[in-house]
Amino acid sequence: MVLELVKTERHIDRSKFAVYDFKTVDEFLEAQKISSGIQCVSDGPLPIDMHFTAKDSRTMIVVLHGAAERKVRLPWLSGQGVTKGLVSNRLFISDPSMYLSPEMNLSWFAGNYAQPTLQHTLVQIIGHAARLSGSDRLVFLGGSGGGFAALTLSYAFPGSLAVVMNPQINLLRYQQAAVDRYLLHCWNGAPFSALPPHIITDLHDLYGRHVPNTVAYLQNDDDKSHIDKHLHPLLDILPADAPVGLMRRRWGRSHVPPPRDYMHLLMQQAVAVDGDWLRFLDNENFSTVIEYQSAYRGALAAV
Repeated sequence: MVLELVKTERHIDRSKFAVYDFKTVDEFLEAQKISSGIQCVSDGPLPIDMHFTAKDSRTMIVVLHGAAERKVRLPWLSGQGVTKGLVSNRLFISDPSMYLSPEMNLSWFAGNYAQPTLQHTLVQIIGHAARLSGSDRLVFLGGSGGGFAALTLSYAFPGSLAVVMNPQINLLRYQQAAVDRYLLHCWNGAPFSALPPHIITDLHDLYGRHVPNTVAYLQNDDDKSHIDKHLHPLLDILPADAPVGLMRRRWGRSHVPPPRDYMHLLMQQAVAVDGDWLRFLDNENFSTVIEYQSAYRGALAAV
């Protein structure tokens, strides 16, 4: 299929990686095996590019990237460093909306006018990759905009774990310039109110009902915007006994994530607990919702 909407150069080195091409999403979903290498799935006029690494493991880590810097080449299959050497299957996904324009750097895996059901499509793709690889313990990893995507997709897999760093929770509360750029290039300038109603842009609508997955939420203590606009509003609607672990530390200025070495160690521990996510949260000293609310009662009251 001709990928006529790809406006940004696509770099896939077929001399370095095994590359598996699928003409449609259905063709991928009908595949009987998945092998290590680049998986290129044509979804209409745009590709969903992924890198899968197989291990003899029941755990699969799914990595979703956040905002890209100008130097990033597509597909952007980030997270290789923090998951290197782990005894788990790994699936790195590049957001196809990034191909719509060289100006695009963040699109939350939320879809576009050519892929309005992308969130659901990714659930199907991830689920199939998990089945083919024998993975019944899913870990979703992402920071910032990738954290939003990790929380969105993890919610669709009850019993999974989302490990998120400084995530957005409500896209309308994020930087206006980034939101406007997404609407311009991905929805031809339509307002948020005109987006298809099935597209998830506010996680309060999900996590306010119930929490079927487990969440390890890491927040840089100097990122006041994300604390006030995303973390604390989420806490307002979470049940007190929600399986959500919270960690606030000062890892640097503003929106920086935890150090890579620390995240690598954290992911090692996530794999080691064999799906016992609550033990993982306890071992790594995450606070429960009640403990967090007690420790930051004054800050919560000021929101």
